[in-house]
Amino acid sequence: MNSKVIVVHNLKGGVAKTTTVIQMATALVKFHNKKVLVIDCDPQFNTTFTCGVDTNEIRTLWDIFEYYTGQEDAEEVTMDDIIVPTKDGFDLVPGDLELVGADDDYMGVSDNIKTLNKALRDMKKEYDYIIIDTPPSLSLMVKNAYFASPNSQIICPTTLDVYGYQGLDSLQKRLDHFAKKYRMTENHPDFKITGILRTIVESNTKNDQTYSEGIEYFANENNIYCFKEIIHKTTQVKRAQNEMQNLFDYKADSTAAMDYKYFVKELLDLEKKLDKDVR
Repeated sequence: MNSKVIVVHNLKGGVAKTTTVIQMATALVKFHNKKVLVIDCDPQFNTTFTCGVDTNEIRTLWDIFEYYTGQEDAEEVTMDDIIVPTKDGFDLVPGDLELVGADDDYMGVSDNIKTLNKALRDMKKEYDYIIIDTPPSLSLMVKNAYFASPNSQIICPTTLDVYGYQGLDSLQKRLDHFAKKYRMTENHPDFKITGILRTIVESNTKNDQTYSEGIEYFANENNIYCFKEIIHKTTQVKRAQNEMQNLFDYKADSTAAMDYKYFVKELLDLEKKLDKDVR
């Protein structure tokens, strides 16, 4: 087994990154019998909180970075030591507020953008999928997510508005910059958005229809896949979050649950096509 690594990222906040990570992971487990590891690289650690994990008494991703970057007094720790099973069926590497200082704390560490890659080396043989939640930035944690695997897929959730469109454009430009900067780096990632997922969509509004077409045009111009399945705006998402449940356990036949179920099916179909093209 060699894990497929999926990085869920956008420079814009409020685009349902965390919701997408949790529902994607749950759907892969529930409907496709996949073994999934979720890594919470976001210092806000919303994924960790939503999974009902209390980080006060356990080790987190911050402990991994402290040890692997050789910080003074850091205790030896591996991914196996910090992984937590969740009620949703996937395993979790918990996030931590301490990660907010990663850029300053590990600034002088050689190869600091590959810390997560090193820590995951053995884990890639144990999981079908490793899904990484990220903050809306280009911080050290985000770069570590990108470098987690040379074959990482970048899924970009976006809202249908000017800020969502701008976030996509800005992210693609930065990825192009990374590609040039790290071109000679051994096993560097592809640095390309794999797919765009339209979220929090109100299909009956002219604004969303207009921006949806704009995002499809952007995807086509940049040779990026735009998922046909969209995630509609519903109250079910917040209700499920308030109950600390995934959408499928909260209300399996809800619009939001079905949206994510069919999105994951489309993602798997896309992967088959990409794998075939590589061969």
